[in-house]
Amino acid sequence: MHSLKYLFVLLLYCNTLIAKDEAMHDIQVNDLETENKQLSQKFRMASYLLTHTPLKDRIKSSENKDATQLFKLAQSNFILVRKKINEKNWLEANAIIDSVLRDLTSASQLLNKGNMSRNKYKENFKRVESFVLPDWSDLSADEQTYLDKKTKEISGLMNNSKNLADDKKYARASHLLDEVYGIKTQLLKVLRHESTIVYDQLFDTPEEEFDYMLKRSQHYLGLVESVLKDHSFNPQTRKLIDTYVQQGKLGISKARELEKDKQHEQAIVILDKSIKNLSSSLKIMGIKL
Repeated sequence: MHSLKYLFVLLLYCNTLIAKDEAMHDIQVNDLETENKQLSQKFRMASYLLTHTPLKDRIKSSENKDATQLFKLAQSNFILVRKKINEKNWLEANAIIDSVLRDLTSASQLLNKGNMSRNKYKENFKRVESFVLPDWSDLSADEQTYLDKKTKEISGLMNNSKNLADDKKYARASHLLDEVYGIKTQLLKVLRHESTIVYDQLFDTPEEEFDYMLKRSQHYLGLVESVLKDHSFNPQTRKLIDTYVQQGKLGISKARELEKDKQHEQAIVILDKSIKNLSSSLKIMGIKL
């Protein structure tokens, strides 16, 4: 169904262009119009696609083997259509011209699909490249070994992704970039860095628990602001992120006010909600902690 719609739009577009190009009405086409108007219209559309549109140049520059093969097949069959028209074999001419138009449509779709994959790869590359990892601190020997291993893995995946993109294998290249993003996210989760806080879960007083929850909420807020600084999101996603972040900030502000009135238990409950809101915003951005 999608292909039929695409063909209809393409034929409609070509029909509009042909109407503006009187040079397309050669003697053969004018004679044909008196015999079979529908075949005449298809013939002119196919002729325009083969000779007047940039489709041929796009196929050549793309080096897409499947699209090239379809275009050559369409050229060959178009010659056969001319032969059948000269023989006034309208039934076979109609059948063959339909295959010509289908092949040209399929070739155009292959090119458009390639462009979409390339654009997706470029956006994915920007997303991964802008994910700058922090400065790590106080790593143990095992943690440093783990970091070195993952850093080397990231470098290898990035190089392989670039090589695949150079070969126009954009889907596979984007898949490797997704792996890199996942590794970076995991490093941020498991290794300590300059904004990491080590929390003690044992509290002697509500005041101590409040201090812990406040530091934790501020840590989450700092992570959110750091990611937002280095990443961009579409308007709808950014609006949802901002909603969670605003709720998180309001919770922190309200908890501070409650702390001034010595209402630590209520403040702790509110800070817990703030942390959940900020955590939700990080998940939307693709970072799970």
